[in-house]
Amino acid sequence: MGDAGVGGHTGGAGEAGQMPNLLADGISSAEGVDAFERILADGAPPQVLVSTKDLQSVFREAGESTRSLILEEVARLQQSRTAHPRPDMQVAYVAPRGELEERIAGVWQSVLGIEQVGVEDNFFDLGGHSLLATQLVSRLRELLHTEIPLRVVFERPTVAGLAEFVEQAAAEAPAEPPPAAAPIARQPRTVKRPRK
Repeated sequence: MGDAGVGGHTGGAGEAGQMPNLLADGISSAEGVDAFERILADGAPPQVLVSTKDLQSVFREAGESTRSLILEEVARLQQSRTAHPRPDMQVAYVAPRGELEERIAGVWQSVLGIEQVGVEDNFFDLGGHSLLATQLVSRLRELLHTEIPLRVVFERPTVAGLAEFVEQAAAEAPAEPPPAAAPIARQPRTVKRPRK
């Protein structure tokens, strides 16, 4: 049988205003005892979670909060970092020709720390490598809402090449997203309580 316990938060300095909000979603001692008895009577699984809120909405809120904090920190770090000028290259600079190429070039500039990236510049000639390619793909997926396999950066290592891939992927994408999974309703069970 797994461990069971009750967690609490006593708060520290400066958290006094947050305490009522933390306790507002809690359960009373009587409700806790009742939940504990029902869990034990039900042949408790190794892990149990008791929540007074819809768990899917709690997960969504936590994910959005975490994502926004990460993006804020990345933006702060990007602003504090100075970009380097475009290195001398054998390929002449060609400016982005549309919004998609501008967005992709912007991500390249951020990842590589270069002020200006041309659409025909090779990612690896600009100092890119496999770890930076992973960051690049991650940011492009989030920005463009398109699945971009890492291998595409190696196969099409230019802004123009990636833009072409994204346009092809968008044209081949299904018109509607697949339906979301529906929760399965739990069947009621009778609980036999031990006699006292």
